[in-house]
Amino acid sequence: MTAPKVPQKPQLPKAREILANAPLPLHDLDELSAFTLNEVDLAEQRAAHLTWRGVACRQVRLTDTQFDPLRLTDVLFTGCDLANAQWERVTAQRLVFDACQLIGFDTPDARWQDVTFSHCRAQYAKFRFSKFKRVRFEGCDLRNADFQGSDLSGVIF
Repeated sequence: MTAPKVPQKPQLPKAREILANAPLPLHDLDELSAFTLNEVDLAEQRAAHLTWRGVACRQVRLTDTQFDPLRLTDVLFTGCDLANAQWERVTAQRLVFDACQLIGFDTPDARWQDVTFSHCRAQYAKFRFSKFKRVRFEGCDLRNADFQGSDLSGVIF
């Protein structure tokens, strides 16, 4: 058996619109592309069919959000709070979660490819029935995390 390869890093565009400390209401079918979000509060928002591409999130509050489905490509989450977020049917490619709060984060039926979770608090996170390809959990607290029915063959813990 060969070891999973190292995940690719997000490819963020050099020119990104910056949004800091401002409201950002999300709506069904929204596409967010080439953005930097600094300390934006998105907590408790609900939306369907969201797409994010080339987005850097720094200290963004995403607690109790509900997104279904959600497509993420080339996204960086740094110091973000995703506690109790419910993101169903996520399709994620080239993501990094660095020092994020993922306590109770719930992502059933997700497809994770080239994703790094680094130094995240992910107690009670739920990754049920998900598929992982080139995914790495580095220094994360995964106590009581739930991977029931998931394909973990592409994961490095």
